[in-house]
Amino acid sequence: MGMDAQHHVLVVEDEPVTRALLVAYLERAGYRVSPAVDGDAMRAVLRDDPAELILLDIGLPGEDGFELASSTRAASGPGIIFVTRRADIIDRVVGLELGGDDYIVKPPDMRELLARVKAVLRRRGAPPPPRPAPAVQRFAGFSFDRERRSLVSPRGEVIALTTGEMTILIALLEAGGRVVPRGEIIKALQTAGANGSTRSLHVLVHRLRAKLGEGGAIAPRILLTVRHVGYRIAAELE
Repeated sequence: MGMDAQHHVLVVEDEPVTRALLVAYLERAGYRVSPAVDGDAMRAVLRDDPAELILLDIGLPGEDGFELASSTRAASGPGIIFVTRRADIIDRVVGLELGGDDYIVKPPDMRELLARVKAVLRRRGAPPPPRPAPAVQRFAGFSFDRERRSLVSPRGEVIALTTGEMTILIALLEAGGRVVPRGEIIKALQTAGANGSTRSLHVLVHRLRAKLGEGGAIAPRILLTVRHVGYRIAAELE
């Protein structure tokens, strides 16, 4: 994946072809991208997995892009780039006055769009790319070898992990103690070919905790639940 893989971009576009084009291009550029067709879908994504930047069409069914920009700015404050067929200068002024960071007329030149996405993220202080994770990571006495995909307990025992359990552990270790949203973990599970659903996530976390020696613990010390958000590794990485 590219250097911008940690940035989450939300594409809100009701035209299937344009939506697919934008999503595919930004994913190839290394961004993590979520699609939405209207305001309800947009809010559902933001509720589970906040985005740093929204590419927002104006002519959406139901609430238009101007209404969504106004409410989204007040609620969560991601960057907004309007991507629309409306070329009128009045629409451009309205969009920028509502807090839009940029305004692009369709059909966009994709290289220019990518440059503007990078510029908005840079201006808004998006975090720099994280350092690559070491091949072997240690936490709470455990040792996880990323290349061999093996987990060793503090007593030197090799612990077998399923694909789903390993995917969750990798996601949490890569976050370095930061919270990983449930939606992001579910997407990682689906990409890995595991069962990616809310219920399966809870089951996998329960099993992983058991293998970390926290099965049945009322207050786990290593794999923590962050209420209404997701999970994180609490033990300090060595």
